[in-house]
Amino acid sequence: MPEYSKKVQFELNKLKKKAFERAQDMELEILYKEFERWKKKRISSDTMEKVIDKHKGFRKEVLENQYQLDGDPGVPVADAINRGYLTKKDLSAEAYNCIEILIDLVNI
Repeated sequence: MPEYSKKVQFELNKLKKKAFERAQDMELEILYKEFERWKKKRISSDTMEKVIDKHKGFRKEVLENQYQLDGDPGVPVADAINRGYLTKKDLSAEAYNCIEILIDLVNI
């Protein structure tokens, strides 16, 4: 794990939590819209079940693994920027400079 100043470490951990919440909100909004479609009989129960399974997979693979408590907090923040959960404006200049290379690496 790279060495971050205490200030940057605190900021990245805070942003990691914010990114988790935004990702969760976005996925739940998608799930809600699919429930609305199911409720209006636009999709079948089988399709709805597949949507729910996909949501469970997203939660386990991305949210729980990527935004776990231990590990380098710069990686999930960089990932969140690439996924659109966070923007460059959410970070201080110092924090952005510390993870700028991670943003490029996460894309690979």
